[in-house]
Amino acid sequence: NVMCSMLERERDFTPVTASIVDRHVLARGSQEKVIENIVQKDVTDTPDLVIVTPTCTSSILQEDLANFVEKATHVTNCDVLLADVNHYRVNELQAADKTLEQVVKFYVNKYSKAGILDNTKTERPSVNIL
Repeated sequence: NVMCSMLERERDFTPVTASIVDRHVLARGSQEKVIENIVQKDVTDTPDLVIVTPTCTSSILQEDLANFVEKATHVTNCDVLLADVNHYRVNELQAADKTLEQVVKFYVNKYSKAGILDNTKTERPSVNIL
C-alpha cells in the first residue's frame, strides 16, 4: 500500500489504524466495520481528525466511502474526512500532497462557515512549512 510505504519511512509519524475485513464482512459490505473502527478510535484516542483512505478492495467493490464518512461524522466527536485520491494511480508524494490539500481545504471551509477563520496578516513575515 502506498500510504503504508510512505508512513514506514517516518519514525515519529502519527499511528495508523487499518480496518481489516474478512470474507464474511466483504460479503455484506464493510460499512458497519469501518464506522465501528472510526468510533472506537474516536473514543480511545480522541483524535482531531480521522482520514479514511480508499483501498484496492473498497475500489473494486465500489463501496460508497463518502457515505461511510458522512455516517461516521454523526456518531463521533472528531472530524472525519475521506481522502479522495486514488493512491494506486499516483506516486506516494502526489498522494500525500493531494491528501494534505484536502485537509487544508476541509479546515478552511469548516472555519470559514463558522465565521472563525482568522485572515489577519502578521506584523512580521511568517510561514508554516509542512
